[in-house]
Amino acid sequence: MFLVFMSKLNTDEVRRASKRISGSLKRLQSDLSLNSLRGFEGDVAHSYFHVFDHLIISQKKDFIFQERNPRPPLDNVNCLLSFLYTLVMHDVLSALESVGLVPALS
Repeated sequence: MFLVFMSKLNTDEVRRASKRISGSLKRLQSDLSLNSLRGFEGDVAHSYFHVFDHLIISQKKDFIFQERNPRPPLDNVNCLLSFLYTLVMHDVLSALESVGLVPALS
């Protein structure tokens, strides 16, 4: 099963993106301005979504990723991403509220 997965995956592209993302994570450990952090977030998002379609290895006919379009999601992959991000946000908000934090306050 693993060999079938690896043969369908563009490992070179994914490996390069992984190294770029890892490098950005290491640089985040230093003292950075808010604008620098935003730049890193943009670079990491670009690297991640650049190879996202390579990570989809089954049902390629139904799940083709070309670009992120969250509102409104225009294809199956973006619908799925938006749904999953909503679930994650709900879990994060629940965790914050369960320890007495109010996420709406800033």
